[in-house]
Amino acid sequence: MRKRAKQDKVSINIIANKILGEYIEWLQFIEKFGTIILSKDAFSALVKVIDEKELISLALKIGQKTPKEFILFKWKKITDRNVIEFINMFSHHCMNGECDYNTTPDNKITISLKHNMGRKVSIFLKYYVQSIIRETLKRDSETEIMENLITINF
Repeated sequence: MRKRAKQDKVSINIIANKILGEYIEWLQFIEKFGTIILSKDAFSALVKVIDEKELISLALKIGQKTPKEFILFKWKKITDRNVIEFINMFSHHCMNGECDYNTTPDNKITISLKHNMGRKVSIFLKYYVQSIIRETLKRDSETEIMENLITINF
């Protein structure tokens, strides 16, 4: 921790708080779901060799069950906010990406996910997140994909 603190030019307490926060927010929960941690490069390599039709099928299947179970386990109920928080956590912890969202006065939600792993990962994310929204919030969504970004409206 000393080496990391010196490298980041912060105190050891900040590093310790970051590690503890990571455990409290994410790691203690994913352990219960048999989750493995995979590097961005490994995930990108796997996605590149999977046929697009199979990739879509896989994304839909993965998005149907575990995210809903995770949300119920961590927050005890399904709400817009909890689903958005799950997607944010997934983006940050699993995709090493960024998540931003906006809610309009008429409760329309737009989520943007930035990931830097290419178009096929965008395709995977489109169907994965659409599946999460459909299974948890019972809503349809529209998604725009770009090389390293998706935007979801629901």
